[in-house]
Amino acid sequence: SFGDEHINERILTALNSNPSTHVYALFYDIAWEEINDGENKRWVKNYILSEDSDLSKLAKSNRKISVYGCRNAVIGCQYGEWQLKREPDKDDTPNITSYFDEDAFDNEKEIKKVKKGEEIWTGKGELVLPDYSKFVKFLKNMIYENEQIQESIK
Repeated sequence: SFGDEHINERILTALNSNPSTHVYALFYDIAWEEINDGENKRWVKNYILSEDSDLSKLAKSNRKISVYGCRNAVIGCQYGEWQLKREPDKDDTPNITSYFDEDAFDNEKEIKKVKKGEEIWTGKGELVLPDYSKFVKFLKNMIYENEQIQESIK
């Protein structure tokens, strides 16, 4: 937990005393907020990790701390939003969905179109690994695939 200054100090001391240490934090930063619009109730998803949050400031001040939030991250003192470099092809998609959930296009004009396949791809989305259950599933899939490779080598 990065909310405890005593623990933070211990982590920073350990990072400063050993040149090969690094901290990787998977930060599940989704906070659901209930919005009441008169008769309508709805839930809105908010992300806590922002460029000016305390955890981001800590990670931006120390290259040895990487924070992976659901929507954003701080890696190598740089804050940024998750975005795929290229659009995945049909063979890549099953692997990518185990750790990344791409955003659906949300332009009102595009939603009303009947044509499909002409949507603008942004590559933006949500890293799902900070969700512990999805992280465990991701690791289990890696172990299974590794076991399959080992069996085929024998």
